[in-house]
Amino acid sequence: MKLEKIAFNKYKEMEIFLKQKNIDILLFSGYRTYQKQVLLWNNNNNPHNLYLAKPGFSEHQTGLALDIATKETGLTIHFANTKTFKILKENAHKFGFILRYPQGKEDITGYAYEPWHFRYVGEEIAETIYKNNLTLEEYFYYYLLLDY
Repeated sequence: MKLEKIAFNKYKEMEIFLKQKNIDILLFSGYRTYQKQVLLWNNNNNPHNLYLAKPGFSEHQTGLALDIATKETGLTIHFANTKTFKILKENAHKFGFILRYPQGKEDITGYAYEPWHFRYVGEEIAETIYKNNLTLEEYFYYYLLLDY
């Protein structure tokens, strides 16, 4: 499993933090090459799949996106109903991660709710996004674009 070094180190810190709370997480996916994304896209049986980005548009290609869940739930919507998800969602920002595709924000992100998809953005940005219940798109708009 490959990730950008900062994202990997922060993931490991978060994993240790969660283990101290008797919470186990499993990293299902990190960095993906363009070629891997092409394979996933071409093998997708649902052309309207809101869980899969077109090749060249996947955050996994940045090395900053993680798919995290439990062994029991895997990457399914059932992960959202676990204690693990609740604690992860409440603490990921402390390590620089955001829940990238939150529920109720599908019209803003363009993706379906993915309780397993976290993105490293750094602690300061993650804190702002978490405290203000924003998506990354909203953060860009309110904190970057409006400054011009």
